[in-house]
Amino acid sequence: MKVKWPNLGRWMLVGCGLMVGGLVGWWLTLKDWQREELIFRARWQIALVTQSPSTENRPYRNFKSCNEARLAGYGSMRADEPSYRSELDYDGDGVACEPWRGGRGWRWRLP
Repeated sequence: MKVKWPNLGRWMLVGCGLMVGGLVGWWLTLKDWQREELIFRARWQIALVTQSPSTENRPYRNFKSCNEARLAGYGSMRADEPSYRSELDYDGDGVACEPWRGGRGWRWRLP
């Protein structure tokens, strides 16, 4: 026997309203300095993610491997930098020696 849920949409709406109301209530109970701290931390994290690393004043150096480049502080070299070499760009996206972020593009390849 199949159970029919009457007014499921209404209950979903009520649940979402309770969640939003709880978050708003929580936000209103915070002190001003706590709100400012949360906003500051959120903006700081956004800035860290969106900010590109500084690559100015990097002189040309020839590296044998990405490990050697990372040890010298030259990780994530872009194609417009003098130390960039296509041999160090394993995935061919124009950025050499970037950190592995997992997932895409790293699959077992059959011969």
